[in-house]
Amino acid sequence: MRTPILIGAILMTSLSLQAQRSFFHVYPDPIDPALDQSSSFTDRGVLNAGGAGEILAEMPGDMVSRLGSINQDQCMFSAMEFVQQDEMPATQHQYNLIYRFRHPSGDGPDLRDEGLIAFAGPLTTPFSTSQSSQAWNTRITFTTPGPLPCESNFFYGLEMEPAPNFPSDGQSVHMAHYELGNLGDWPRIDAPGLAWSFEFGDTVATEDPAVWDIALGVEAPTLQVGNDDPANPGGVNGTLSFGAGGFFPDVSGAGRNDGLVARIADNDNAGGFVFIFMNSGLNPSPMMLPGLGGVLAIDPGAGLRLLRSGDISDNPTAANDFAHVVLVPPGTPTLPAMVGQFVSLQAITMDAGLNLASLHFTNAMVISL
Repeated sequence: MRTPILIGAILMTSLSLQAQRSFFHVYPDPIDPALDQSSSFTDRGVLNAGGAGEILAEMPGDMVSRLGSINQDQCMFSAMEFVQQDEMPATQHQYNLIYRFRHPSGDGPDLRDEGLIAFAGPLTTPFSTSQSSQAWNTRITFTTPGPLPCESNFFYGLEMEPAPNFPSDGQSVHMAHYELGNLGDWPRIDAPGLAWSFEFGDTVATEDPAVWDIALGVEAPTLQVGNDDPANPGGVNGTLSFGAGGFFPDVSGAGRNDGLVARIADNDNAGGFVFIFMNSGLNPSPMMLPGLGGVLAIDPGAGLRLLRSGDISDNPTAANDFAHVVLVPPGTPTLPAMVGQFVSLQAITMDAGLNLASLHFTNAMVISL
């Protein structure tokens, strides 16, 4: 049974041991903590029956390259942020953070022992004397950053203890479903599900056409793409969705012709600038360039060109500094002719003083048109 989300404010809890450079958040809602207006419900996936197991967000395979890249060989994560809910917050629950490889078959997470990348815990849900359900935007940062696969063959999420009384009591995480309008994500109809779950003892995980409200903090600037459909009922981002819709927009021209918007986050270059490049493929041999942090992850031999530039916000009261840059507005007539093609994007960030030493590559991201 899926449970309605908490109507009201989401409380912020944090175990902050180290600041992270930026976040990668595959979810319709904004990157900063806010009222969770795009969530369809709070959920445990296949664990809704009360079992113990894991809920995992998928980093879409072969569509993100060099997330958290600090050099040619190291990609590092330093935090996880998620919206969790407890139906009876006076009874606390233990959980762990989990990172897993993709299964060698290429479909779903690797549930074997050798599939585990990293494990952090045990952690405990927040306590409240409230007699009603409570939700918390929880950010957990780590003393020492950990390694991530530099290509997007991994999953990340929470390992949950049994909740035999759920939905009367138990921990769950907010989810945005693809089929519920403004209470959900807004990709095209054939987009694959990016929300997975399995109960301990299962040999394969179950996929939902949805995204979990779980973000990764990493040690390098990040680039994400959102789709913009004026017919989207809209959540807190209006008609934008930085969830699965950014990877799988609908530009068919048959009822929809989404626009595309880039979001580049970099807390180290607040008030600075971004330069967005595009081509048709990822770099088969990602490389470092003299004087630049990170690596060039899109193929320079595939027609690399500067697409757009923009300004990074500098708001000392905000949790993250980022730029929003319109790539193509909705209804662009050239996009329907590109259906079936793939476009790759990567950005460079720079500080407000235009210091060359501040230049740093973001991750690269592939868009399936």
